[in-house]
Amino acid sequence: MTRARRVQLVIENMPLAVKVARQVARKFSPRLDIEDFEQDGMLGLCEAAKRCTSVATFPRFAYFRVRGSMVDAHRRKAYREELNPSREGIAAAAGFGPELAGGLGAVSDDDDPAAALEEAQSGIFGAVWQLPVRQQRIIELRYIAGLSVQEIGRRLRLSATQIRMLHAEALDALRPAAEGMR
Repeated sequence: MTRARRVQLVIENMPLAVKVARQVARKFSPRLDIEDFEQDGMLGLCEAAKRCTSVATFPRFAYFRVRGSMVDAHRRKAYREELNPSREGIAAAAGFGPELAGGLGAVSDDDDPAAALEEAQSGIFGAVWQLPVRQQRIIELRYIAGLSVQEIGRRLRLSATQIRMLHAEALDALRPAAEGMR
């Protein structure tokens, strides 16, 4: 297939990418930005044009490549966010609202050490420091390092069930601290 024919196939099938983007965005979450899905779909459409050998089968082939491109991009984004959680993400994962994220005790490098220690001991981080050491470690590995339950279990040499139980106990212990901040 010539380059000109590939370009023509991409242009002709752009509405397919938009349609699939709406479907995929609806599946994942209505609050996600549909333009990101459309962009990923267009990239998938270009990839499909490169790989497809038959013009007759292109629309069906492109559908799966476009959809796969969008899903892959969404997974990569979710993985990056899991590895680099924001304060809001940590607060949400612990079951707290976004209004409490400011109470996580973030400290800038410009603060003096005494003020940094005092601020870190306040808020949610202060409540985390009150937890037993094993629960502190699980919270750190889950929300700061972004590890899965299985990875935490391998590191701490505990079963996934034990990790889930300790994690739930830690979150239950943190809830009263969050309630006091409201």
